[in-house]
Amino acid sequence: MLLMIRRSMIALLLCCSVAAAAAPSASVRSLEKQFERQINAYFLTSPAKDNAQRTLQALKAVSPNHRLLQRGPKLIAARYVALAKKSLQKARRAAAQKYTDKALSFDPKHSQALQLQAQLSLPSPQQLAKLGNGMVPIPAGCFRMGSPEQEQHRSAGERQHDVCLGSFAIGKHEVTYAQFDRYSDATGLPRLPDQGWGRRNRPVSSISWQQASGYAKWLSTQTGAQYRLPTEAEWEYAARANSDFAFHTGDKLTRRQANINADNHNYAPRGKTQPVGRFPANRWGLFDVHGNVWEWTCSTYSRDYGGKNEQRCQSEAESSTRVLRGGSWYSRPSQTRVAYRGTALYADTNRGFRLVQEL
Repeated sequence: MLLMIRRSMIALLLCCSVAAAAAPSASVRSLEKQFERQINAYFLTSPAKDNAQRTLQALKAVSPNHRLLQRGPKLIAARYVALAKKSLQKARRAAAQKYTDKALSFDPKHSQALQLQAQLSLPSPQQLAKLGNGMVPIPAGCFRMGSPEQEQHRSAGERQHDVCLGSFAIGKHEVTYAQFDRYSDATGLPRLPDQGWGRRNRPVSSISWQQASGYAKWLSTQTGAQYRLPTEAEWEYAARANSDFAFHTGDKLTRRQANINADNHNYAPRGKTQPVGRFPANRWGLFDVHGNVWEWTCSTYSRDYGGKNEQRCQSEAESSTRVLRGGSWYSRPSQTRVAYRGTALYADTNRGFRLVQEL
């Protein structure tokens, strides 16, 4: 009798074990079908109670090693890529960007999503059509601002940090006397002196940041586009052009590559500005980002980049010094590095500017 009772208990335990094993299997099959339906219906992360992401979370709870947990996110990413492409075909760039970001959140290495991201970072065809003459479109992106600790001649205040920027356009060249003279003549202002070096295509110099801002405002009213001085971050991002080196030419810069004071003598080898565009451009097509004239930015100087001052224009009522970038004909190579930060408040013979056009 006792033996029969033991056999009955064992049989009951086995039966319960089989049932317990069968229950998750049925649940897994149900979740698999549910996921397939949601993918086909584009229920990816919404609606709230019926989406593929939620189903994967439920599947992980009952079957932590299920193969769909690896493949599922890639399938969701592929669906978001399809939505992004459809949006782009309909010229809905904001929606395309949203779907592309979603795709990359599920599969950061998805090749088509990365291609879409690069495509969307460029200005739209409508924006490009409105670009002023001599303006170069700069794609949106992120970069390491500042210099690494091992960079030769590194100065204080060049702490590296990550910065992300939207797309904008920036002048291919520094603003010239020919351009600035038109502004002076139109507004009745006296023409700026040229030090006897010549005018026309030489960069305008002896200019303050207030005068440069005045030119940007005037040009905006004349063209209907929005011009201003670049922020410090915009200037460095455009000058670097995806390079991590001290110069756009690499680790070194010579007098053949830029109008600089290569031998540390104040008035050699050229001792004056040169017409814009005489030296090689960086890979984004910008000339004279090293040397010729210092270039004003609209950012105020903060030694440790505190408050993200480098990423926004300060009010013209703000009397703090503004950041200068790029060095001049008077500067040693160490002062013309992409990360080097000058600072000043007033005009000087070696200070000029280039403009940004907002997109």
